[in-house]
Amino acid sequence: MEFEVGTGLVQNPGFVYGSSAPDCHSEPPLSGFLNRKCVVEPGGRKSKDRSWQTFWCQLKGVSLEFHRVDGVKSEGSKPPPRDIFPPPHMPQHKAGFVSVDGATAEDDYTSQIGKDLQKRRSWLFELTLPNQMIYLLQAPNGTQRAQ
Repeated sequence: MEFEVGTGLVQNPGFVYGSSAPDCHSEPPLSGFLNRKCVVEPGGRKSKDRSWQTFWCQLKGVSLEFHRVDGVKSEGSKPPPRDIFPPPHMPQHKAGFVSVDGATAEDDYTSQIGKDLQKRRSWLFELTLPNQMIYLLQAPNGTQRAQ
């Protein structure tokens, strides 16, 4: 499978969601940059740190991994980079992961209702995990959000 920088998330056509994670030599089913904001912590407590952060993400089986990439920072309300992989010269560091087994995603989410239209974020979706944790995630565009 060939990948092009700037084209968005890539899906492995043979992947069945909810199946066991692929081995370490196979390509991840989905990868790309997302902005992430933790709204609710596990157990339903409102998160103390609700700042936006940019991560390169990989969905492997039912595990969504978050990686920090040196040189890629959150910039206000700008969407994340469109690249499906970080540039090779930019080191990445695993920042954590969550299990999305049993999670729900709502892609009709409007950020900052009642605020100035110029400050709203586009292409958001909400991910609710079984442990009541809620993330807001921002994709680079509508196509990537739908994926």
